[in-house]
Amino acid sequence: MTAGFGSLYYTDCVPGQGLQGGAGFQFQAATPGVASEAMTAVQRGALYEPPTAWMREQRPVGDYPRSLAHVSNGELYATAAGRYLGREANGSREGNQFTHAVVTRHEQDYGAHRPAQLWGASWWVAEPAPGTDAPGLPALPAPGPLDTETVQQRLRAADGGGGTLVALLSALHHLADPERRRSVVLVTEDPERAACWLAGATLLLPRRAALAIGFKIFVADPQRGQHDVIGLHPEWAGRWRSVDRGSGLAVFDLDTMRHTEIEETEAARFWAPRFLDDDAFDIVDAVELAGQFTDGAPAAGPSDRLVALVAAAGRPLQGPAEVEAAATWLRTSAASATELVRDTVLEAVLETCPDAGVLRTLVAASSSKDWGATAERLRAGLLTREVAEVAAASTGLAALAAIRGLEPLGASGRTPRPGVTEIEHAVRRLDVDRIPALCALADRHRLELSAGWADGATLDRAARWWVTRPEPEFAHGGWPAPAELLDQVRDVLRSGLAGPDPAGRERAHAAIHRAWGRVLWHPGADLADPLDRALAGYAFGRATGAQRWAVLDQVLDAVAADGGPDPAARAWSVLFARTPASGDVRVVLDGLYRRRLAPSAVVVGAAHEVVERAAEPGPDELQIVDLLIEMEVPLHGLAGRIEDQRRDVWRIERDLTARKLRLRLPAMAGVLETTPLAILRAHAGSLAEALEAATTTHAFGLVGGCRRETLGPVYKALESRLPRPGSTPTDAQCRTAAFVFLLTGGDARSTQQAADFRILRGHLADAVRGLPAGELARIERAHETRLGKPWSEWVREQQSGKLRRLARRLAGKSSSREG
Repeated sequence: MTAGFGSLYYTDCVPGQGLQGGAGFQFQAATPGVASEAMTAVQRGALYEPPTAWMREQRPVGDYPRSLAHVSNGELYATAAGRYLGREANGSREGNQFTHAVVTRHEQDYGAHRPAQLWGASWWVAEPAPGTDAPGLPALPAPGPLDTETVQQRLRAADGGGGTLVALLSALHHLADPERRRSVVLVTEDPERAACWLAGATLLLPRRAALAIGFKIFVADPQRGQHDVIGLHPEWAGRWRSVDRGSGLAVFDLDTMRHTEIEETEAARFWAPRFLDDDAFDIVDAVELAGQFTDGAPAAGPSDRLVALVAAAGRPLQGPAEVEAAATWLRTSAASATELVRDTVLEAVLETCPDAGVLRTLVAASSSKDWGATAERLRAGLLTREVAEVAAASTGLAALAAIRGLEPLGASGRTPRPGVTEIEHAVRRLDVDRIPALCALADRHRLELSAGWADGATLDRAARWWVTRPEPEFAHGGWPAPAELLDQVRDVLRSGLAGPDPAGRERAHAAIHRAWGRVLWHPGADLADPLDRALAGYAFGRATGAQRWAVLDQVLDAVAADGGPDPAARAWSVLFARTPASGDVRVVLDGLYRRRLAPSAVVVGAAHEVVERAAEPGPDELQIVDLLIEMEVPLHGLAGRIEDQRRDVWRIERDLTARKLRLRLPAMAGVLETTPLAILRAHAGSLAEALEAATTTHAFGLVGGCRRETLGPVYKALESRLPRPGSTPTDAQCRTAAFVFLLTGGDARSTQQAADFRILRGHLADAVRGLPAGELARIERAHETRLGKPWSEWVREQQSGKLRRLARRLAGKSSSREG
C-alpha cells in the first residue's frame, strides 16, 4: 500500500460479484495492494453485527443503528463503518449488511483526527462497487460531524461532562496497565453519542496510543467482543449495562450519565478540564507533544504535561513550583525531548524572572546539553543573582557557606568576561567580610580577577579583617584568595611584628600561631625580615621529624652565611622567640656542632639547665654532655659530674682491655656502683667487650663485686652479642659465647646473680643447639685457654636434650594418632 488508505467492501454477494467469485458473504471489492492480513483483521473485528433479536422481530431496516469499528495489531490500522441492509442478496433471509473499511500501515495518515471522529464522514461508501476494485482514500481524511471543536462543545454541554471525561480518559489510561485494565463499555441508543465521547477521550491521548485502542460501536453480542472499548445498545446490553464496580467492566451509561467508579489518573485530571475550557486544538497538540517526550506513552509525567502545555498552547508558567518544574525538566529530560521545545520553554521560564535556584538548574542543563551561546546568557544571569545572594546574606560567613555548598557548575560553557567587572564592583561596594564569598563566586564561574580587582584601601581593610578571623571556614585554603590579598596579609603581620606597640606585636604573633604560620612559612625565608623570623620560630616549634631538621638547618645556615656576630645566639632567638627550648637543646647543639659554630652563652646555659633539671641523666642529657665536651665547652654542676663519671668508666674499660688494673677490683666495682644507670646503659656494649677482653680472673672478680642492677645493662649487651641459632657466628660472637660459658660457670655471689647466670647460660644453650660442630669448635678456640672437657660435656648435654625433646614430641604425635 502506498501513503493513504486502501478500501475494503464486505457484503453478501451474488455469484461473480465478490473477490471469491462465488455467492455469499465476502469482500466484494478491495483497493489493489491491500494485504490479506488487512482483510483478516477487518473480518474478525470490524464488520457490522446485526442484532439477532431484531432480525427475528423483522424490525424495519431504518431502525438498525450504524456501526463504527477500529482494530490494530501495532503495524496495521483498520477503521470501518457499517450499516444494515436487510435481506441477503441470494435469498430472503435477514442479516445482510455492508461494511466499508479503510486500512493503512501509517499512523500519520489519520492526521490529527482520531478514528472515532470518522463517524458519519461523507466519504464512507454505502453500497457495493460496480467491479471488484475499490478506490482508495487519501491520507488525512475529513471527519464527519465530530470535528474537534464539535466534540469539545458537546462534551462541555453534557450534564456532568467534566467528571465523565476524566473517568473515561482514566479508564483508557488503565488499558495499558495489566493490573488495572478493564474493558470499557459505552451504553447508549445513539451510536454518534458513543463515538463523540470516545473521540473526546482519545483526542487526549497521543495519536499512537489512541490508534492502538480497538473499539466497536455497536456490538450485538458483548461476550464475543475482543475490543478494548465496545458500544452497546441498551436493548442488547443486559447485565453489561450495570455500573457496579464488581462487574469487572468500566461501564459508561451515556444516556443516564452514570458510570462505574474509576480510579482517576493524574493525566486525566490534568488534560480533561483543559480540553473542555481552553482551545481544544492547543490541548490536543499539547497532548501529542507530551507523547513525543515519552515516546508515545499514553500518560506522560507531570513535568512533561506542563512543558507540553507551555510549548504547544503558549500557557505562561504560574508560580514558583511550575517554574522550578519546567527548569528541572529542561535539565533532566532526554536531549531528543528538549530539542523540540527548548527555546520556547526557556523563554517561558526566564519571563518569570526566576530566582538563583532556577537559574542554577538551567545552567546545569545548558552545560550537560551544550547549549552554546544560550549557556553563556544563562551563566551571566546566574552570576548576577548569586552576587545578589552574597549581598543579602546575614553574614559573610553565611554567604561563603552558601557558595561552597552549591553544586559545581558544569565544565561545558563559561560565564562571559563582563562577570569579572560585576564581581569587582561588588568587592568595592560590599563589606570586606563578603570578599571570601565573592572570590569563591569568581572561582565557581571560572573568572580570573584582574590585577586591580581591589584598590589599596580595600585590600588593607580586607587583610586586617582576615588576619583576625578565628572561624575555620575563613582560613586560607577554604576559599580562593587572590595573591594580592595574601601579600597584603604579610604586610599587615610584618608591620605588627615590627611596630612599637607591644599589644600589636602580641596580636601578630597570636595570628601566626593560630592560623598564618602554616600558610606563610616557606623554605626561602629571609631572617632579616621580622615576619620570616617569626614564621621560622613557628615552623620549628610545630614541625616534626625531617621537617624539623629542615627548619633548623635553614635557620643555622642563614645565620652562618650572613657573617653577623654570635650566630648561635641569633639562631636561638629565632627558634625560641615564642616557645620554650626544653628538649630542643640537644637538636640545636648538634646542628651547631655539625657546622663548627661555637655555642653562645644562652645555648650553653640552656644545655646546663636541661642536664641539671634531670632527676637522672638519660640519653638526651648524655648526648648534650658529649656534644659540650666535643665543642670544648667548660662543664660545671651535674654536667661536670657526668663527664667525670664517664671518664671513670672509660678508664675501667681501658684497664680491663689492657689487662693492667690501675685500681683494685673492689674499687672498680665501687665506681660502677656509683655511676648513674643511664651512663651504664650508654657504656653497656663497650663494658661487655672490655670484660671479654679481660682475664677471666679480672672479669669474674669485677662481676662478682657489682649488684645485679649495676650489671643488668651489661648482661643485656652480652645476650645481644651471642650467636644466632641457624647462622654462622662471627669471631666476636664466638668470643662472647666462650666468655659467657666461663662467666656463668663460676660461683655466683648471690641468689639474684645465680638467676642472672642461669638466664645467660640459657641464651647460650639456645645458640649452641642451633650450631654445627665446626662452629662449636670455633667457640672453644675463641678464648685464651681451651674451654676443655666441661664445654664438650655441656654441649653434648644440650644436643642430647634437644634429641630427647624431639623424641617426646614425636611420641606425643604417635599417641595422638593412635587415640
